Amino acid sequence: MRVALGILIIVFAVSLFLLNLSLGVFPFAESLRIPSFSFEKDREGDSVLDHLVQRLDQERENFSVQELQKKVAAPTPIKVFQQATSAIALDKIQVQVATNAQRQQNGLPPLPANAILDHIARAKARDMFDLQYFAHESPTGKGVGDLADEFGYEYLAIGENLALGNYQNEQALVQAWMDSPGHRANILNEKYREIGIAVAKGNFEGQEVWLAVQTFGVALSVCPVPAESVKNEIEIKKLELRELQILLDVIKEELENTQPKRGQAYQDKVDQFNSLVEQYNKTVAETQTLIKGYNVQVEVFNQCANNGQ
Repeated sequence: MRVALGILIIVFAVSLFLLNLSLGVFPFAESLRIPSFSFEKDREGDSVLDHLVQRLDQERENFSVQELQKKVAAPTPIKVFQQATSAIALDKIQVQVATNAQRQQNGLPPLPANAILDHIARAKARDMFDLQYFAHESPTGKGVGDLADEFGYEYLAIGENLALGNYQNEQALVQAWMDSPGHRANILNEKYREIGIAVAKGNFEGQEVWLAVQTFGVALSVCPVPAESVKNEIEIKKLELRELQILLDVIKEELENTQPKRGQAYQDKVDQFNSLVEQYNKTVAETQTLIKGYNVQVEVFNQCANNGQ
């Protein structure tokens, strides 16, 4: 009788245990709790990963220096086939002196000579004689801006005055430019910082005449150019973010496809995922800091460029 009663008690106890277990009464299942993914709580349709990448893509519009509108001032050339009263050879130095005298008379500082601008002016004069044209744009389609690029003169603004004829002297040549509104505007432009000059005598349309060229410039170097190293670092950060995103997507898919979602292997994968999310968010913050600093440099550059022009 006692044996039967003992068996009955054991059966009842086991049944009660199984019933409580099925109802979740025992708390030891709490040790299997999986921490939530770092960004799952913020999820609304798209993952926060996608949101962060979209936000970063929006910031990319400010990664580079805004393209500057380079200014080229090229008024209609002066063409005068006049005969000088005496045989005077024009001198580029004296043309510069006469030009700066006009600037000083109008309260402007003189323009120093620039060797590269001198080369550009000489190349222009030679090209006009060689190809027998008199215009700011050559028959091959090149203008003063193209010549500046060829000679490595990086500019914010550039201007060109042309004259053809036998002028009595350098003062008469410069005065002819001053009597023309467009050429006068170049000579008296307060933004220009330097000048190149060329004078050459040769045969043009069957006559021996002088060609004179003035090339005015504002070099790009007058403005603080944003650091290329910062821009490169931003690009490296962007690549890091792309690689992290790919890795996170792979691990996230593995976690979603894992059944059952418990056990040490699953927990290790969750920890790895959360660690990568933390690294991703840190890299986003670092990238945004770099972008902010770079954009300050861009703003300073653009303000200088606008003033320089």
